[in-house]
Amino acid sequence: MNFTVDGVETDLGYLRGNTNLFIRDIDNLIRFVPAGRGGSYENLLKAKSKGVQGAIGWTSLEAFTELDLNVTYIDFRNTTTGQLGSGSRVPNEPYFYSNFSMRLNWDDVIFGLDQLSLSWHSRYVEEFSLIYDNLIALNAEREIVPSQFSHAAALTYSTDIYDTSATMSLEIQNLTDEKFYDFYGVQRPGRALNAKIVLNF
Repeated sequence: MNFTVDGVETDLGYLRGNTNLFIRDIDNLIRFVPAGRGGSYENLLKAKSKGVQGAIGWTSLEAFTELDLNVTYIDFRNTTTGQLGSGSRVPNEPYFYSNFSMRLNWDDVIFGLDQLSLSWHSRYVEEFSLIYDNLIALNAEREIVPSQFSHAAALTYSTDIYDTSATMSLEIQNLTDEKFYDFYGVQRPGRALNAKIVLNF
């Protein structure tokens, strides 16, 4: 079920937003179970996923400032009767995460057909377990992917000159150089600086 509001004009700018509610019953779900440097595959006869996703955004009247926030919560459980982990949240799956972005735009910076934009992106993922909830008490060490909060910033300049358009961007990923992990607990790269130039003739 989806509900969307877009382009609502106010004295301070334009508002937009949407929300999604979902329920999904799954039969014969095959999922990867990490173990050390390898892993195996597990077949869940039945699983159920339900959750909510919401987003809200705002753009100033002259489009100088853009703000967006997105939040998602998912309850994804093994519903197979009598199977290991029955009734527990499916492991190795994030269940709460959100992202925020802000963008500032300047038009006609040097020439009449150019734009400079500065953007900021933040992403948060709540910690999640690599084993079933009802097995955590049986393990001396709780196997989890820790919570992650990452930030990135980008500066982009674009212009049109005659029949040529040019875009130059400079982006820094993982500004705080934190330790981040993918769904299987493998560490991802640290801080990175990327530069790109695109010319269209």
